[in-house]
Amino acid sequence: MKIECVFKTDSIIGEGPIWHPDEKVLYWVDIAGKKIHSYDPRSKHHKNYLLPEIVTSLALRKKGGFVLTLRNQFVFFQSKKLKNHTDCPGRDEFARKPIQRW
Repeated sequence: MKIECVFKTDSIIGEGPIWHPDEKVLYWVDIAGKKIHSYDPRSKHHKNYLLPEIVTSLALRKKGGFVLTLRNQFVFFQSKKLKNHTDCPGRDEFARKPIQRW
């Protein structure tokens, strides 16, 4: 078997890769960088979403999007609703929206 690097990431601590079967995109977290990364192997497009605190894991939700574990909370995350990392809500916004919390 031949192993080939298809994308070199700048993640500080990159973990928890998840393949999204509908989007056909790979997602992973950068714990220390406070980011979620996505990579589309078809288009070779990479995005990252800066979060208000460290993110330790992500999992797919049946209703779409992800559930994330941050330092002190569980939150829902919809990548399709965010154009780039600057659109990601900060900690205060997560706290003000109880529906977003686990």
